[in-house]
Amino acid sequence: MSKVPLSRTGDIVWSRTPKTNSELFTLTYGVLVAQLLRDFEKVEEVNKELRRMGRNIGVRLIDEYLSKVSLASPTTPPCSTFHQTGDSIAKIGFKMFLGISCDISYPSPTTFVLTVHSNPLSTFVEIPPSREGLSYCEIMNGVIEGSLGAVSLRVESRFRKQIEKGDDVTTIEVEMMERIKDGVGEGYKDE
Repeated sequence: MSKVPLSRTGDIVWSRTPKTNSELFTLTYGVLVAQLLRDFEKVEEVNKELRRMGRNIGVRLIDEYLSKVSLASPTTPPCSTFHQTGDSIAKIGFKMFLGISCDISYPSPTTFVLTVHSNPLSTFVEIPPSREGLSYCEIMNGVIEGSLGAVSLRVESRFRKQIEKGDDVTTIEVEMMERIKDGVGEGYKDE
């Protein structure tokens, strides 16, 4: 069997995934953010809640990602470096779940930067001056952290630029903090 390029694997998985109307998806996410703005007093609390929700989603998406990628391209080896992990996120993950591709760069061995030219979550978004601290797509950082945490990588994900804040692209910096060792926690006692 020949090895399938990651971008091609992303296209294969995307073509096999059931689709929803992108405008419906975007508007539904907007309603979620609007409700959080009503529920929480401070924009910082909304950002924390979006990140928390994203982590929970990421933990679940990684299972779907791993199963669909292995079906679409059984010859694709598991990631053995952090840069391979970044390539997989950029070329397969974003395509699979958002229908977009993004560029990737590697400023250091423990960091990669994703550049998103067209963020579907940002469509129709105008953040009013009274909510300028809102990180509207903060859920994306949470998804990255949650999914990588589920495969034993503790990372910090943060925006460098955001389309909804007037930048020409969205850039997400992902830094690996540590590889989580397998095993039970310190508090575990076998009886």
